[in-house]
Amino acid sequence: MKLKYLLITPLLFVFPIQAYADAIGVYLGAGSWNHSASGYVSDSSLNIDLKDDLNLKDNQEGYFYIAIEHPVPIIPNIKFASTKLGHQGNGIMTQSVSFGGQTFNISDPVASTIVLDSTDITAYYEILDNVVELDLGLTARKLDGKIRIVSTAVTGEELINQTVPMIYAAVAFNLPAGITLNGESNFISAGGVTYTDLMVKLRYEIVSVFGVEGGIRTQKLSLKDIDNVTADVTFSGPFIGAFLHF
Repeated sequence: MKLKYLLITPLLFVFPIQAYADAIGVYLGAGSWNHSASGYVSDSSLNIDLKDDLNLKDNQEGYFYIAIEHPVPIIPNIKFASTKLGHQGNGIMTQSVSFGGQTFNISDPVASTIVLDSTDITAYYEILDNVVELDLGLTARKLDGKIRIVSTAVTGEELINQTVPMIYAAVAFNLPAGITLNGESNFISAGGVTYTDLMVKLRYEIVSVFGVEGGIRTQKLSLKDIDNVTADVTFSGPFIGAFLHF
C-alpha cells in the first residue's frame, strides 16, 4: 500500500524557547507493549473487520527510545524511538471481498498478518522545564509494514513503506517522591489521512539515574481512499518499561 499522500509536510512552527536543560542529559528507555487490534481495512466497497473476519490476536512487543537534551539555544533536542507493532490471526471470512488484487470468498479460512513497525526521529524544544514540563517539535516517522491475507487459494498483500511527518508534543507533571505523570503525542491529519499516537504514563525514579514506567498507549490510523485503500484501525494497550537518565 503506497501512502504517498502522507508526505504532505505540515506547517512549520517556530516555538518560543523559555527554558533549557541545565546541562546535557541522556535519557534511555525500553519496555514491552501489550496491544490489541480493532477496526477494518478495505481496497474494495466492503470492509474487512480485523476481529470478525481476520480474528487478529493480541500481541506483546518491545519499544526503545533515546533522547539527548542540551542547553544550547536554537538547536533542538533530539529523540530517537523504535516500536514493534504486529498482529497475526486465523479467521473465517464473513463476506466475499477483494484485497490486494485477490478475491476472498465467504466462509474462506484465512491466515492474516498486519505489521506497522515505526522508527522516529524527533526534533523538539523545551518550552517549560520546571514542576510542569512542556516539549514541542516535529517527528519524522518511518513506517515499515504490511497487510497480508492468505487463503487456501490466493494471497493478497498491501505494503506500507513511507516516512510520515508528525507534530510532536509532550507534557510532564513532576510530583513528590520521584513520581512523574507524563503525556506524549504524535499527530498528523492531511490529505485523507489521520494518524495519532498517544501515550499516557507514570514514571517512578527509584534512584537518581534509574526508574520504571508504565501506562497506556494508543495508535489510530484512518485512511480515506488513499491509493484505493480505506482503513480505520486502532492498536491499544498497556505497557511497562524501565529508563536510565545520565
